[in-house]
Amino acid sequence: TGNKIEMTNGYSNNANMLDMMQNRWRTVNAQGQTVTDPDVLAESMDMREALMHAESPEALSLLHAEAALKRAETIEGITAAFAIQNLQAAEKYVIRLIYLQKLLDEIIRCINRLRPENDNIGSHAAAH
Repeated sequence: TGNKIEMTNGYSNNANMLDMMQNRWRTVNAQGQTVTDPDVLAESMDMREALMHAESPEALSLLHAEAALKRAETIEGITAAFAIQNLQAAEKYVIRLIYLQKLLDEIIRCINRLRPENDNIGSHAAAH
């Protein structure tokens, strides 16, 4: 099982925000290349570099905790941006959320590769 993002903050009108922003987070330039927010891209590159250098389950777990905290902050930012109807800010947060979720998924895959098979994240949930 993969990570699941749940919106349990009481803003039921924001439950479908990712659907609403589906095509707004990406901009395609004249060459057909996808262009994203440079700050988010820089943060993503820094986190990916840290992932490349993390060689133990402990280092990966620390990186996972950092990324999970950033994801939680990002979800709060999305909620706040929608609350004041600031779609430009929401768009930036959604881009960041997508990068962070992909990073978290990759960290979990790396942790699972380094751990014994019966100790993988998610293996206990699948057994029940």
